[in-house]
Amino acid sequence: KVCACESDLSKKVPKQFNKDGSVVIGPTGDRGACQINPHVHSKNARAMGVDLDTFEGNISYANYLYKLNGLRDWKSSQSCWQ
Repeated sequence: KVCACESDLSKKVPKQFNKDGSVVIGPTGDRGACQINPHVHSKNARAMGVDLDTFEGNISYANYLYKLNGLRDWKSSQSCWQ
């Protein structure tokens, strides 16, 4: 639900790709289904062997962040997923 709110505001399903096949990029540059910030997380994601531009990689890294920080990283969309 959190990722669906982040990437599509639908509260239904997370959206990794636009209709043209490009990765969903939010207004602040966050990428993919769970809107992971590449400027902050790309280096660590690569070190973990995770590609943030794939659905599986984006979800995997979001799960990693959730285990570290709970829902703190997605607080800005809290009104949608709460």
